[in-house]
Amino acid sequence: DEHTSNGYFQAIFTIIMFLGTIFLFTEIPREYRRGLQDEEEDEVDDEDVSVDEEEEYDEDIAKILHQDPEEATYHILDDQQKSFLSKLKPNQTGVVVCLLIFLIHFNGFAVQETIMTPISTDVVHKYTDTLDYPESFAYILFACSGFLSLLTFLALKKINTWTSDKNFVLISSIMGLVGYFLLLDFSPGIIEPARFVIGFCIISVTFPLGRGVTLSLFSKLIGKHKAGVYM
Repeated sequence: DEHTSNGYFQAIFTIIMFLGTIFLFTEIPREYRRGLQDEEEDEVDDEDVSVDEEEEYDEDIAKILHQDPEEATYHILDDQQKSFLSKLKPNQTGVVVCLLIFLIHFNGFAVQETIMTPISTDVVHKYTDTLDYPESFAYILFACSGFLSLLTFLALKKINTWTSDKNFVLISSIMGLVGYFLLLDFSPGIIEPARFVIGFCIISVTFPLGRGVTLSLFSKLIGKHKAGVYM
């Protein structure tokens, strides 16, 4: 019926996802993963070195630490310097900031998905006086959201060389601020439908953009270290 159809619809796609994962997904062998081809497995785990604990380190290493990763001149380092650099602990501030931004994006999107249907289909005007569309309107909104998310991922593949991950994270944060601002009811119970749809579309782009780029930046921060420890 009108209350359970959405659940069945989602269940079907969940089953398709499970089947696709089981029968179509093939994990890339470790030896062929990018960044690991030329690395030898260390038989003994060396303790990480904190920059704060190291009173002095080579000027070349200091220069590398303050360079943009895309422009870092690793080729000037010798084997000992590279070994030291690989043992440095990730930037703790950067890790915390990435996790915080990820939490904001994820929490915002979760809240949006939770409240979007009851708000947009509020025929009894419990929450708004302007949004009283049928439930099919909510289905259309979420279908558009999925389409926009897909377009965002495809676009990221093309434009990720235009600027740094930090700038993309900043852009996603600004977009999120604008999107959620448009969804506010400046007058009690009054949300203009056009503003509602525009805000929803902006958030639908913000989440995949912010999540993907933040995780990319996070992975670069932790480098070879075990991601689970920092998650």
